[in-house]
Amino acid sequence: MLVRWHYRGYQRGRLRGAGQLLTNVAAYWCMFGIVGQVVTAVPAAIQRRPAQTLADAVPNVATWWVPEHPVAFGLVIGLGVLGFFLSITGKRLDRYLNA
Repeated sequence: MLVRWHYRGYQRGRLRGAGQLLTNVAAYWCMFGIVGQVVTAVPAAIQRRPAQTLADAVPNVATWWVPEHPVAFGLVIGLGVLGFFLSITGKRLDRYLNA
């Protein structure tokens, strides 16, 4: 009972919602990165030339947020895994506080 007193300011579902948000953002971000890779790699393969960057393919669009490098994809996947674990932890915490 004394341990639950520390969580009295905690609003149920907030941690789980933050985890789901991070997971969804990472999933969409990864999809945009894959689409960016397709936009740059497929025309280059068809024309048998080296692939260009996404910023060169669409110069009028801000593409700084689209992951193009494997390290960036790794960071995005790590963000999704963090969101997944936050969601699970929030669910466990909600169960603990409801018991």
